[in-house]
Amino acid sequence: MVFVFHYLLFTIHHSLLMKYNQFTAMLAITKASLRSQLKSPSSIVFGIVFPLIFIFVFGYLGRGSAGKYHVAISKDSDTSNVIYHALLKDTAFEISTGLSKDSCDELLIKKDIYAIISIHSQDHDDPIMIEVFYNSIQGNTAGSIMSRIAAIENTDPLGVYSQGNKIAQIIPHRSTNRTYEAI
Repeated sequence: MVFVFHYLLFTIHHSLLMKYNQFTAMLAITKASLRSQLKSPSSIVFGIVFPLIFIFVFGYLGRGSAGKYHVAISKDSDTSNVIYHALLKDTAFEISTGLSKDSCDELLIKKDIYAIISIHSQDHDDPIMIEVFYNSIQGNTAGSIMSRIAAIENTDPLGVYSQGNKIAQIIPHRSTNRTYEAI
C-alpha cells in the first residue's frame, strides 16, 4: 500500500515538473511514422521512389527552359537600336536571327517559335516601331512576350532617352494560319 502511494505521489510530482514539449512530441510521431513506413515495402515504393521518378521524368521533359520565349527577329530589322540589343541581352528570350520571312513564317506555323519580332527605327525623335507577329493559337504567350518587351522599353536599357519620351511602340499582328473547329 505504501509502495502504491509513493508511486502515485512520484508520478503526480513528476508530471507536474515535466512540461509538455511540442518538439519532443513531433519527433516521437515522426519516428513512429517512419518505422511504420519502413515496415511496408509498398509504402516505400509509393511514398519515396514513385515521387522521385516523377521528379526526374518531368524535370527531364522540361529541360530547364522554363520561362524562355523562342522568338525570331526578322532579317529586315534595324539591328543598331537600343531595343534590339536589349532583347539580345534579355535571358527570357531565345532569339533566332538572320532568318528569311518565309522561314520565320514556317517556324511560326509549326509552333517552333512563339513570335516574329520586327524592329524599325525612324527619326531620332520618333519611337522605334516593334511589330510582333504571333499565331492566334499562342495568344497568351504573345501577350507575355509583348509585356516583356514593354518592360524592356520602360527601363530604357541604355539611358538614351531620358526626356520621358516613349522610346518604342509595340504593334501586335495576329495571324490565323490554322483554324480549329469544335468537335
